[in-house]
Amino acid sequence: MKKTLKWFTLIEISIAIALMGMLLVSVFRSYNTIATIAARIEQEKILNNEILFLSQALDTETQWRTVDFSQYAQQDLVASNWYSADLFLTWGDGAIHIFAQGSGCNALSFWSGNGSCAIMMDKNGQITALTNPDLLFIKGLSFKIIPYRENLPDIVSLKDWYKPGFWIFWDFSIKRFGTNWSSNVSLSVQDFYSL
Repeated sequence: MKKTLKWFTLIEISIAIALMGMLLVSVFRSYNTIATIAARIEQEKILNNEILFLSQALDTETQWRTVDFSQYAQQDLVASNWYSADLFLTWGDGAIHIFAQGSGCNALSFWSGNGSCAIMMDKNGQITALTNPDLLFIKGLSFKIIPYRENLPDIVSLKDWYKPGFWIFWDFSIKRFGTNWSSNVSLSVQDFYSL
């Protein structure tokens, strides 16, 4: 007696190929999602390290210091509601100036992908970068000076007097320009330093 071999039909083979294709698409999408999440986590880690470094540097440098009001035009500070793009601190013979420096420290340069901007500190003539311009793009930096009572001009009422110090406001983003904008990370930070 002759045995005949039973083969798969064309429909069965088509169904198996379609199921394998759907499984591969599902695996690829999961891998792509995991890769995007991993890239975003890495960028957030970079941002957190930069924030931590800047905060520690400001904490260290603002201890025992006061705002150097001789560097500001008093009426300009009052007119701007005590906001400034620069921070001047002094103590004894030492002076500190914190500012944004670079080509294109604005949002337009950020969106075009051009420019390099960093937060810098000039301490007695020695300039140090507080942020890495190769990793971060600073879109904005400002300070709100909270004055000491003796530095208040007559037009500022005592109800506006708070604990002296300054607020720092900065907007920044990871400096990676790719096609996948969903993985790019931006952040706005505000912090108060008491003097």
